[in-house]
Amino acid sequence: MSDLFGVAGLELLDRLELPPVARARINSARRVMDCLDSEIDTFTRLAGNRLRGDRGFRAVQTLPGVGPVLGAVLVAEIGDVHRFPNTRTDWRAERRSSSNSSLYSPLT
Repeated sequence: MSDLFGVAGLELLDRLELPPVARARINSARRVMDCLDSEIDTFTRLAGNRLRGDRGFRAVQTLPGVGPVLGAVLVAEIGDVHRFPNTRTDWRAERRSSSNSSLYSPLT
């Protein structure tokens, strides 16, 4: 079972004979998850409607693993990208001119 809270996993949980306390805990956790899923769906819809025309919102969602929720978070955190200097050019120039390889080594 790869996903206990997917369709097959939930069916398995429904079939399990559990002590009443364990069944109550599982049922409670499922109600909380349903509530959180509802909140996430609401936020996703609201953010998507508000940011639909935002170029940055659409652009970040082209990255693997970035959907509407994370896209909205990134747009909110980054803000106007024009406030940043062209760091890609600066980074390439710095890397070529630097003789200190420790700048690019993993921390140990």
